Amino acid sequence: MENSRASLIDSSFNKLEKFDEEHFQIWKRKVTLNLQLVDVDHVLIEDEPTISEGGTIEAIAAALVKQSKWKRENNICKLLILNSMEDSLAESYSKKEKAKEIWDSLGNLYEDDENRSKIFIVEKYHKWIFEDEMAMLPQVKEFLKLCQKLDDEKMPLVDKFVVGGIVSKLSAGWSNFYARMHRKKLDISL
Repeated sequence: MENSRASLIDSSFNKLEKFDEEHFQIWKRKVTLNLQLVDVDHVLIEDEPTISEGGTIEAIAAALVKQSKWKRENNICKLLILNSMEDSLAESYSKKEKAKEIWDSLGNLYEDDENRSKIFIVEKYHKWIFEDEMAMLPQVKEFLKLCQKLDDEKMPLVDKFVVGGIVSKLSAGWSNFYARMHRKKLDISL
């Protein structure tokens, strides 16, 4: 059972895009399905089993087994949730004892504010600047992914605006190119 669970975890969770405070609902659905797949999702809704005093030895032994199983599955669930988040975000939630506490905190913070994602993406778009130290093509691809996220949030950009955004966000090392493009007023699109 544990080997098959480990292979399921490896194959499904490694393909998840890490949660970085964007698209919470999509991330939540994917994580929920993966937690169900490895059969640890119940710790998000069930409380930790308790051991009642005064019970028979068999009842106490059974309760201890249940509690031990729940704790192990809680740790697996917690680990999977934290590993599906960006490191800085995961670090802030790692001190919580129970997976349910992490899950509920994330839900309280991100579910109630659907516009938070849109605001975050727009803010990221406006602050974007190309770096001289990095290769240009990967940066352009990253910028286009950001534009796609705006489109996904029903805030599409016209191609000319995207091209203008790329040109205007070029670093100082590209100032000659920027000046030429600005003067030409070419009809450029993606």
